[in-house]
Amino acid sequence: MKRTKIKSEPLHTHWDRLGIPTQRIQILLLASAILLVIANILVDLKIRANHPPAQEERDLELASPTDVEKAVAAVKATLQEFHLDPNQVRQKDRTYFVSVPKELQFVEFHLHLGQRLRPMDGKILHTLDDSKQNRYVLTIGVKNKLAGQFFLLRKATLPAKVGRTAIIVDDFGYRYDETINQFICFPLPLTVSILPGLKESRRIAREAQLAGREVLLHMPMEPLKEKFSDDGHIILADHDPATIRLRLRQAFTLVPEAKGMNNHQGSRIIADRNVMTVVMAEMKRQNKFFIDSYTNPQSVALTIAKQMGVPCIANQIFLDAENDEAFIESQLERLAELSSKQGKAVGIAHARKRTLEVLKRKLPGLQARGIEFVYVSELLN
Repeated sequence: MKRTKIKSEPLHTHWDRLGIPTQRIQILLLASAILLVIANILVDLKIRANHPPAQEERDLELASPTDVEKAVAAVKATLQEFHLDPNQVRQKDRTYFVSVPKELQFVEFHLHLGQRLRPMDGKILHTLDDSKQNRYVLTIGVKNKLAGQFFLLRKATLPAKVGRTAIIVDDFGYRYDETINQFICFPLPLTVSILPGLKESRRIAREAQLAGREVLLHMPMEPLKEKFSDDGHIILADHDPATIRLRLRQAFTLVPEAKGMNNHQGSRIIADRNVMTVVMAEMKRQNKFFIDSYTNPQSVALTIAKQMGVPCIANQIFLDAENDEAFIESQLERLAELSSKQGKAVGIAHARKRTLEVLKRKLPGLQARGIEFVYVSELLN
């Protein structure tokens, strides 16, 4: 009897017959594999969390007082990183207690603490999520010796959000590319500030509004030292009141989506009481708010705005004054610290690729540490 040879077909042929694109199947398979890995990790953590420390951990030799101090310092530094008061740590022998918000992002806290312990040859030996007692319990070791046990007591009365922060992104309008699109579609609130009359200003304003972004007019104003040119939009120190009003009205006509305005450059103008009085009178007439970019510490903008009843607030930090990732990251940390101390803070960045990459990388972590990102209008005085 002659055997019939069955010809095998590539797997993707079967999917093609079903009308399912091969690329989509590959993406689904990859996503399934990633989810399986995550599920295994979570199961492992749950098993560890529901079992007491192993006998060998309980029998560990005690760490030296110096190493215990280092471990405690690492915990306190992590608490501070999450904008919690490190001085609230209470000690009883080698057991430590501290109250934390009920909504504390514990996985994020665990990760940051582990990173701080590593340089001292320390690690978290055991983790217990004790939901019945509303607490997390961390057993910490240094150099394979027991440093202490830390009880993080979850309190519903402690706020999980420690500060509200607004980031304004300036200088939109020069171009439209993938970087600009990602700023507009950013998953957290970013206030978009658009220069009037540039090639892509109208397109960006429309798309930002469609994306639910808050839009500002980024109004050119005369600086003290920087180069500038009169493009028909800039406000100059020698302009008469009629010209100032006209240019403001034209600019808002070009960016009608704008709810308010912040100054582009303007170190000369925002220190000029006469000019700023005319500017604020027009802002009042148009029912707009004003953000002082604070390009001059001698600014009178907020003083006059408040006198005339114009909602206002000032920028506190330029996040990317240096186009360097490490610098931008450090400025974001400063902004978060200001937000936690003051309850709110405003920072200004610019529509640059490097800035976008740092914001994408850093903001979710800051959010997990209690910083709430909002539009700048939510912080107005």
